[in-house]
Amino acid sequence: MATKLSEVRQLCTKREIQLFKSVRPTSIPSYSPAALKKKIDRVRTAQEKYEQLSRPQRRKARAAASSDSDPHAQRKAEIFGELLERLEARSALLEARKNKPKKAASAKKTVKKAAPKKAAKKSVAAKKTTKKRTTKKAVKATASKASTIKSLEKPKKKAASPITAKKLAAPKTTKKRTITPKGQGKAVKKATKVQQRTQSKAVRGHIKAQGKRAQARRDARR
Repeated sequence: MATKLSEVRQLCTKREIQLFKSVRPTSIPSYSPAALKKKIDRVRTAQEKYEQLSRPQRRKARAAASSDSDPHAQRKAEIFGELLERLEARSALLEARKNKPKKAASAKKTVKKAAPKKAAKKSVAAKKTTKKRTTKKAVKATASKASTIKSLEKPKKKAASPITAKKLAAPKTTKKRTITPKGQGKAVKKATKVQQRTQSKAVRGHIKAQGKRAQARRDARR
């Protein structure tokens, strides 16, 4: 159970009563971290003081030798211990609030750093795969071009037919015509006959043309 103010007034001094009032649950949240630290130090010193006075082996010696002895030391040590726990709980809460944003920010930073690294790794891997694909395609294209060029450069050999082979194999023989005196006479006769025929044809054509002209003149006179 929480200690009541009426009990503190009966056991503690004025300064200790003021300290107790300042460390109530309603007033603790208004303290800054620095003010809270000062309160913790004051309460701790008071708690340690009355804890030492409350030890049984030293109680008699201190009571005889010192005027600072207190018969309610044990109860006071408990009261200030209670106040100390309250203040330390508040201090721990403030520290936790401070550390939370830092941890969140650090986590965000690590996530942001990790994300670009992963993206960079993915982009590098993608570039490598594309390079490999392009090189493979280029090699295939060059190989196909080379094969087509070789096929064009090689002359197509036609299979020689048996007839042409025979013609090429067999030597050509030229027959010489020998003209006899009888043959010469026959040739002369043939030539004269052909010449006579052509001359007679020419004469006939000339006569016909003259006849046609005369007939045309007659018709014109009429």
